[in-house]
Amino acid sequence: MRIDIVPIGNSKGIRLSKTILEQCGFQETVEAEVVDHQLVIKASHRVRQGWDKAFSAKTPFQENHFEEIQSLSNKFDKEEWEW
Repeated sequence: MRIDIVPIGNSKGIRLSKTILEQCGFQETVEAEVVDHQLVIKASHRVRQGWDKAFSAKTPFQENHFEEIQSLSNKFDKEEWEW
């Protein structure tokens, strides 16, 4: 496919069809890099994407295990540590 380079202000750019944008999964931003004299454009993923869902999932560590943690001790705690 041939795409014309068009002036955009003091820069130049390309226009991608809606079909190409949908097929590539492009949204608001993309990742672009030059590899071996070729422009590579990839879909950009939000930083921390999916973290909200992961944090809302119930895990054993979300409950209060303070007493269990407090009861754990090691040699340092028993013999060397002083308050």
